[in-house]
Amino acid sequence: MRRSMQLGTSAKDQVLAATALCGELSPLAASRLVPSQSYRYHVLEDLLKAKLLRPYRRDKVKGYRLTRRAKDQLAEQGPDRYAALFCGCVRTNSYASELPRRLRMHRLGEIIAMMMLCGVHVFRDEKADLFGTHTLPQDSQLPAFYPAREVQALGDVAIKIKNARMTGVLLAPKHFYLVYNTGGTLMRWAPASELRARTLLSEFLGRHTGVADYAGQTAAAILVGDSMELAPVLLQSRGGGKRQLFYLDGTFAQMYYLPDTPQGDAILHLLLEPGRQSALHAAIQSTLQPKAPQGNFAYDAQDEQGRPVLFAWDFDLVRIQSFALGLGSRALTGTAIAFDFQADALRQIFGDRVAVRSLSFERTRRLLGI
Repeated sequence: MRRSMQLGTSAKDQVLAATALCGELSPLAASRLVPSQSYRYHVLEDLLKAKLLRPYRRDKVKGYRLTRRAKDQLAEQGPDRYAALFCGCVRTNSYASELPRRLRMHRLGEIIAMMMLCGVHVFRDEKADLFGTHTLPQDSQLPAFYPAREVQALGDVAIKIKNARMTGVLLAPKHFYLVYNTGGTLMRWAPASELRARTLLSEFLGRHTGVADYAGQTAAAILVGDSMELAPVLLQSRGGGKRQLFYLDGTFAQMYYLPDTPQGDAILHLLLEPGRQSALHAAIQSTLQPKAPQGNFAYDAQDEQGRPVLFAWDFDLVRIQSFALGLGSRALTGTAIAFDFQADALRQIFGDRVAVRSLSFERTRRLLGI
């Protein structure tokens, strides 16, 4: 007799749900959903034995896919959540073997895992069908994440941005973001497509969501990578020989870099909650002097000697670059304030020109309740 499976929030449920949403789950995404290695082994082993999950390896890349039994049970237990994912030739119902397509599934799965861990609504039955109905009911719960394939319901607009590399769109109560996942290397980057995606989606979201704060707002970007060690590489990149890889090209006025770790989850929480951001800024500002006009470059305050200070805890790559260039062009020194897990990356980026002051991540996390 086939065992029934109830929708829930157990580790097994989370793994199956994330796999359903992306099509093929990477080991990294599985490790994020089930951090304990020994427990993760038992979770995956139980799912494999129950024939709900199966491993897939090709081109030396391993992933996990749902079996037909798992799809049938998920669709039966939660039709509003899963049925649309397992019908016809939608990406999550087809078995891709080409490495680029599989890696896109892996990158999406890693973003899905991060969103689930941060309490962001990712399931169809939890959020409004924004891109299908072109409206966001006033009682819609935010934050909500819409994978790129859901954006495709926009029709002609989606065709214009089909080459964009975003994994999806994240709606927060005050802001909205295009979300990217560069993994452990420089991702491919299409400046014209990313600019069109930013422009068209900013216009659409500003007009159709009914969220007052979205009106006239331009989308920011969230860029997720495997670790903080990649951050200096991203800032130093010029796009490679053919300019096909990631580089800061001015498409976004804000681009926040988050490591795919629990520390990155905490930064995402802060980005989604302006109140906690304000509390953190107020605490930092209390030890500094107000900002004084000192040219057109990014900084937030100044120290007792009048040197510029940048609040870099959100790791906005654009502001970090502006701060470095502004200090360099004016032969100034300054200070950057960030969490301890970000400090080494900032020292590599700034060199001797900037002193990096570290905030205890664990202490700050406890004080802010994240």
